[in-house]
Amino acid sequence: TSVMDTVAAFAKNVPEVRALTSSPKPETSPSRFDFSVVIDFDDYSAFQRYIQSDTHKKYVSGPGQAVEEIAAIQQDL
Repeated sequence: TSVMDTVAAFAKNVPEVRALTSSPKPETSPSRFDFSVVIDFDDYSAFQRYIQSDTHKKYVSGPGQAVEEIAAIQQDL
């Protein structure tokens, strides 16, 4: 299972995730990142529950180890 497949499964397996979009980097992108992920939560409390969930912890200690660098942005809309 790839890192992107694992992350995409969060939308089905994590109740706090309201929407999830992931995409590989376009060939023409100057970005140094291989893919992007946008995860929507109802509120900050839902985000905190997700961060503390076993699903997230297993990802970080497992497939997430393959990720060398992340850029994270949190935004209230």
